[in-house]
Amino acid sequence: MIMSALYAVMLEKRFEAKAFVVAGSLYVDDKRIFGEDSNVDGQTFSKSNPSWDGHGWLAVGDFIADISVGRTARSGKCSPLLTERVIRQFGPNSGLVVCKPTAIENDGLFYRPQYVLVQDQVDALARGAIAKATGSI
Repeated sequence: MIMSALYAVMLEKRFEAKAFVVAGSLYVDDKRIFGEDSNVDGQTFSKSNPSWDGHGWLAVGDFIADISVGRTARSGKCSPLLTERVIRQFGPNSGLVVCKPTAIENDGLFYRPQYVLVQDQVDALARGAIAKATGSI
């Protein structure tokens, strides 16, 4: 979620493009890779919650922008099914993925939105990431 929040803030500040940070589940075919079937409690993003196992991405117009799926797939810390699908669809060095949901659903990658972060939550995540990166926390 932190990378998505930073990306959203950058898009808005630099390009004046409205990007919504979305939390939810990520599926490959019918297998849930990240997330839950139940609704996401929005309060999860108002405080630190390392146990949350969902996925985050941006909604920019009618596009999905996922800044972390390539890195996640190559991390060795996710389902081999996700790794295989991301490498097959986007290549072994993929990073940011921007596409329409229907374009990737045809290949079995499904984003299930469950919560859209409010601006205060996005800003707090971005500030925390910047503070951590600069050593000011």
